Amino acid sequence: MNKTLEDIWIMTEEGQIIFDRIFNKNINPEIFAGFISGLNFLTLQIEKDKPSKFKIKNRKFIIIKKKNLFFISNYSRRIKIKMVKIELNSVIKSFFKIYTSEVLSLFNGNNDIFEIYAKEFLKKINRSLNKFNEFWKGLK
Repeated sequence: MNKTLEDIWIMTEEGQIIFDRIFNKNINPEIFAGFISGLNFLTLQIEKDKPSKFKIKNRKFIIIKKKNLFFISNYSRRIKIKMVKIELNSVIKSFFKIYTSEVLSLFNGNNDIFEIYAKEFLKKINRSLNKFNEFWKGLK
């Protein structure tokens, strides 16, 4: 199956990964989070609601910052950025439907609050991304 979004990470501004869906097990989430935190610190160009992109070898990455969280995904260089933005924004919308402001206010650095709803969130984004994949296929 041709997936638009491949790996997905959700990270705090402090560099803590609070959710990941990883197909490429060669990427260590903690090292990746450190890399993204460093990238954010050095560039300071990741603005709220404005996607940032970068490329490493044959993978492209997109970062969207919403409510002090970074939503990060990688994707193939053959995929159009418009499709990537649409899908990642869908993931973000799903995240904030499940993890409301009230739930997020309980976050104290311990990921337990995110693990409670992780299966529900994963099901929701997988369903949504599968619908997108079918839609994109229909356009080809």
